[in-house]
Amino acid sequence: MNLLILKYPEISDKQNIIYRGTSRSTPYHCDHMPNTHDANQAFIWFIENSDESTIVHDLQRAKELVASYQKLNPPHYFEIIEICRFGSEPTVDSKLLGYDLSLHAYSSLLERGLNFKEQSNDKSLSHVHPLLKLIQSQFQPLLNKNGLFSDFSTAKWCLDCMILAQQIHPNLWEHENCLDFFEVVSLYLVSPN
Repeated sequence: MNLLILKYPEISDKQNIIYRGTSRSTPYHCDHMPNTHDANQAFIWFIENSDESTIVHDLQRAKELVASYQKLNPPHYFEIIEICRFGSEPTVDSKLLGYDLSLHAYSSLLERGLNFKEQSNDKSLSHVHPLLKLIQSQFQPLLNKNGLFSDFSTAKWCLDCMILAQQIHPNLWEHENCLDFFEVVSLYLVSPN
């Protein structure tokens, strides 16, 4: 099983969508606490046992890490997410949050909610503005309350369109060949019990 431990997003009254994809904070060292503190011990375990994509495989230890951060004052809230690539099913009791467009399980093209205002204001991108508006108008309304897509086929279609836009204008979102490594991944919220 491939697990991500991600900070629960800040809730804002102004947002209808709260992004719960792969581009979120992972556990961190609590500098104001000694290394012997439970949260820092859990962080050390996380660093020693996660791969470069911050994926861990030990569900029990992941739950212990989440619990140790919740005991801080004030509490720090993390979620355990099982990430599944196309064709994989979750292995633990969980609930589908949605489908993200992710690079190595940590960077996401959906993090900003498909809001292309920055690109729209850039005059050097005027030749791709119509395509950006089309992608935004077609796919932004299809994001669910977690800022993710609800089905694989829509997510894949959006990724294909974004790759095409980058072929027209290299480095539009990511450096030239990087977008080829983005993939559709499903994210499942692991039951805390």
